[in-house]
Amino acid sequence: MRVSRLILLLFVMTSAVAWAVIVEGSKAPGPVSVTSYLSDADANGVPNTIQSDGQFGPVHAVEGEYDNGDQGVSSLLEVTDNGTVPPGDWQLNLESSTRELRFTLGNNAVPAGQPGFTVTPQPPFTGTEELPGKLENKCVNTTNGSQTMDMLTMTAGQVGSCPAPFSFFYPVSGKQSNHYALEMGGAAAGFPDTTEILVTCNSVGTDGHCDDWFIDPQPATDANGNVIPATGIGRLQLDNTNGSTTNLGDFYLTFHFHITRP
Repeated sequence: MRVSRLILLLFVMTSAVAWAVIVEGSKAPGPVSVTSYLSDADANGVPNTIQSDGQFGPVHAVEGEYDNGDQGVSSLLEVTDNGTVPPGDWQLNLESSTRELRFTLGNNAVPAGQPGFTVTPQPPFTGTEELPGKLENKCVNTTNGSQTMDMLTMTAGQVGSCPAPFSFFYPVSGKQSNHYALEMGGAAAGFPDTTEILVTCNSVGTDGHCDDWFIDPQPATDANGNVIPATGIGRLQLDNTNGSTTNLGDFYLTFHFHITRP
């Protein structure tokens, strides 16, 4: 029996090594480590509605810096669902990290009569809360194996729009947390009341792939058709335990993320 188990173990280990060699040799897509920097205010000093936790990153000592693999931070360009195209969807996951995000809702609700209003807003908190959460975009569409926009293969100066589901847990301490999502997907993602995000490639590295990006809101408009600069709209949804969601209203969102490789 022990010999059989030993043979089985050796077979599994050998297969794993062989698979690793095959994957490496075929250059199969894998996650790409990136550094995420979150700005807490705009150029005029007005606080953003989505901010960092104000801490300094351990690698570059910049406020709002999140380094992949440090402090439980996951900051990556993720592998796509079908694994056949280069990784291209950015994700900053702090759900199991000592770092957090700051969200401001309350006074930023879209009022009745304005584009983006769906229901009377019911935010779970007022003011600003520092919470575990996740920021991500969905630039690569893997439906039927097709691809829309991969952040790595963007060219310098290229700007593209993508859906972006941002999420957080609230409350955090002492009670069972609820999971909320700020959906920014536009009509194509089933949220016509919302705007998408804008991804800008700032530069291309020596390997021919983009290595520096900005992520900003796609500007919303008011009832008169006037653009609201640097302000997007996201629908706040509560994820219910039975798998359904509850629409808690729409909110104006401001943010600025700087992503670099590595």
